[in-house]
Amino acid sequence: MTDQPKRTDLPIFENGFTKFPTFLVDEVMPIAAGIPASFWKYLLVLWRDLFGQGCERKGYRAAKTMTQLHMDKDTASQWTAALDVSGLFEVA
Repeated sequence: MTDQPKRTDLPIFENGFTKFPTFLVDEVMPIAAGIPASFWKYLLVLWRDLFGQGCERKGYRAAKTMTQLHMDKDTASQWTAALDVSGLFEVA
């Protein structure tokens, strides 16, 4: 008989998790003091689609309208433009 860790049954385990890279927390956030919270919210919503459950099937792509990012259109447009010029993501 082996000792297995006790599993907590929570509804969140049924639908999976979206892992968030530790480098964003450990390396970027300390030097990003002036970045508004709306950017991190935007990134979390986008990250879920890009790297969450079923991401392989979707080809690591997200298709969202500005209103689906849970903020006003102007703010979502601003962060979309910022990611586009960053070169980290391809925005079409």
